[in-house]
Amino acid sequence: MLETVRAQSCPKPGEVINEDHYRIDGLLAVADGAGGAGIFSGEWSEYLLKNLPEQPIQDQNGLSEWLERIWELFFEEHEKLNLEADIRNKFLNEGSLSTLSAVWTVQKEDDSVSLHWLSYGDSVILIIDPEKGIIENSISDMRVFAEPPNLLNWNTEPIKGAMIHANTSVMKGMSVLLCTDALGQYLLLTNALAGESAENAGQLDAIRQMPFRLANLLEQIERSGIVKENWVEQVLNPLVAAAENESNFKTHMYDLLNRGLIAPDDYTFVFAKLL
Repeated sequence: MLETVRAQSCPKPGEVINEDHYRIDGLLAVADGAGGAGIFSGEWSEYLLKNLPEQPIQDQNGLSEWLERIWELFFEEHEKLNLEADIRNKFLNEGSLSTLSAVWTVQKEDDSVSLHWLSYGDSVILIIDPEKGIIENSISDMRVFAEPPNLLNWNTEPIKGAMIHANTSVMKGMSVLLCTDALGQYLLLTNALAGESAENAGQLDAIRQMPFRLANLLEQIERSGIVKENWVEQVLNPLVAAAENESNFKTHMYDLLNRGLIAPDDYTFVFAKLL
């Protein structure tokens, strides 16, 4: 069976409010409320997770129909609050925004588990083999981290083509990892540096030419020498170990931040393994 062995979330240093949320009750999911846009985005991210359907969302129509069923109650609950005029206008005009990544699991007769997953925005889903490392992920091109993410909003239709969906079977010993964008950047960049594929090399070269924070982050990771060849041993396992409790997870995230290896943000991590 697929067991959730680690799940943690913490705000960026100096902050109390964490607009990330996660769910681990058989259905695995993370959502990252966009603090820099709209209003009540942290509440919206939590609302999305609580209201995910029991059956997988498998296409654009399914995503739109689900949002159409749930958005009105969220709107009504917040619209009736005694809001100041500027906050109310911001809520009505800009809405509330969040990423969403979710994994539905189905146990199969051959002891494998079928994963039905979707991702909208730049929160990350990784399928990991203990020997090979990442074998499938929701981010096909790491350069998307340099662009504003697609975000689900209660007051607009989802962007066509922005949702990624896949069905994947995992076998005993394999793992599923979900995280929000800053941690996802760190994991994918370190994994690409540890690998030797032409695709990874091309993406890394393109990122190095960018006049953006992502290029600076990549440069700092390379300088650190944190990963040379075994990504699972050098990057993943220390993270999983740190996520045993909230204090250790926060310490690990803030240490990476202080060393310039991860962007400042809220950090959320869900890790499940097929036992």
